[in-house]
Amino acid sequence: MSPMRLRSWLVLLLVGLAGCGGGPSDAITFKNADAGFTFTYPRDFISGFTAVSREIDGREPRFSTNVGIDEINVVVVSRYTIKRPYESYKADEFQPFVDAAVRALAQAADLRVTKKGRVDLGGLEAYTYDLEGEEGAGGRMILGFKGRDQWFVRCNWDAEGQARLPRACDDVRDSFDLATA
Repeated sequence: MSPMRLRSWLVLLLVGLAGCGGGPSDAITFKNADAGFTFTYPRDFISGFTAVSREIDGREPRFSTNVGIDEINVVVVSRYTIKRPYESYKADEFQPFVDAAVRALAQAADLRVTKKGRVDLGGLEAYTYDLEGEEGAGGRMILGFKGRDQWFVRCNWDAEGQARLPRACDDVRDSFDLATA
């Protein structure tokens, strides 16, 4: 094979590989000046439809958006204001409050907490909870705090969405950025 033909094949191979999943073209970046955060999500997800409300009762978010496959298989990202600065709480008094709130939200969605831990959310140390329900239903809640701000990522899925939503939830968490806040 001539060097020119070999080079042509290599270019075609590289272009083909660049088009195969995982590239930047497979994701959209959510940006809104009022949100104070950005994140990426799969290009084929729907944005901005009315999702089933399972948010914090009696507290309206300062900002909320959602992306997903449908109203059930969805990632909701919201920003709330809390009563006093997060840093003023002691860890041992704050964690039980967050645990109780997540259990109540999970129960309202017929889910139960199966695992909890800590993760990074846009540079914030955040609380994470894996949820499980009947017949393939599940979810994840991630709550990050700074000052009087709370960022809440809620992911829910049914049996049809369980193949895609957990990964999309991870992508939102991993790409979440407060740089615009």
